Amino acid sequence: MHADIMTPRTRIFISAIIVAVFNFSPSAHATLNWYQHLFSTLSPTQKSASSSNIFRHSEISDRCLLASQVKNAETSKYRIHGWRWHRLSAARDLDRLSDLAGSFHFDSSSFDNVGNDPLLVATKFVVDVNLAGLHEVETKVFVPFLRKYICEAKSIGDYQFQKAFGRMLDRWFEKDENGWKSWKDIGTNMKRHAKIASASSSTSQERYRSAQELSRLSSHLSRCLRSNYSASSSLIIPVVAAYIPNRQEKFNNDVISILGVLSSRVFLVGMHDTASEEGEESLFKESIPNLARIMIPRWKEKVWGPLGGTTLYGNLSISRK
Repeated sequence: MHADIMTPRTRIFISAIIVAVFNFSPSAHATLNWYQHLFSTLSPTQKSASSSNIFRHSEISDRCLLASQVKNAETSKYRIHGWRWHRLSAARDLDRLSDLAGSFHFDSSSFDNVGNDPLLVATKFVVDVNLAGLHEVETKVFVPFLRKYICEAKSIGDYQFQKAFGRMLDRWFEKDENGWKSWKDIGTNMKRHAKIASASSSTSQERYRSAQELSRLSSHLSRCLRSNYSASSSLIIPVVAAYIPNRQEKFNNDVISILGVLSSRVFLVGMHDTASEEGEESLFKESIPNLARIMIPRWKEKVWGPLGGTTLYGNLSISRK
């Protein structure tokens, strides 16, 4: 069907099918229903405009354009696995914190009146260490790296492709369409509820409510993070593999320079555990130098643990009542 003779409704239904194919919705039926509702709410002028603009600069059209260009990409050439593992590590920590907070029971013997209660320590580790580190890497290194070597690279020479990828980066990392960018506000609330749940001055009811809210917020942020990761990685990985396979080492070096050696060690421990859980031990071994891998057990004991990792995964006493 030629684009010039397609009706607005036809365009919307075709868009819906494309969305379903690329997993934007749990099912094609749900997506079609959503587009039907969207179309019914448009004014006559908007319906007319939709006939020419439904594909223009939309997430659907951008994703379709990018996917068509990299459908044959050799994803084995993608080597920035640290970003993948860091994202999944942060989500893993949030899930763990959610479980702990959901079954947390205040123990006055663990509270030392200087903010070192185990639940608060674990929460600060998740928010102030892992999430903050991930955000710093993405905003200072990862996204600028992608914009420089893909969106702005004259060597690629495909204006439409590059602009589409830039718009997708905006959606994934700037516009907060799935809630991930609001992590700072959510993290602040998480720490506030951890303090209330741990405070000896709080009533039993206050502690219970705050612990449950901490659990809910942690779970919510984990879902946001995983949703954002699923949407972004499905295109970032093949695009990077196809267009800048030889630039990735620079990114890895930039990460270390931004985070510093100490922070890099902390995150490497989490990435190692995450890669193991994801069944990617071999890939981790291929990607991380042997000396660093040898040092991971020591870094886990001397750096990761004291910052709160051990509290989160090992020594946090909880009881169910």
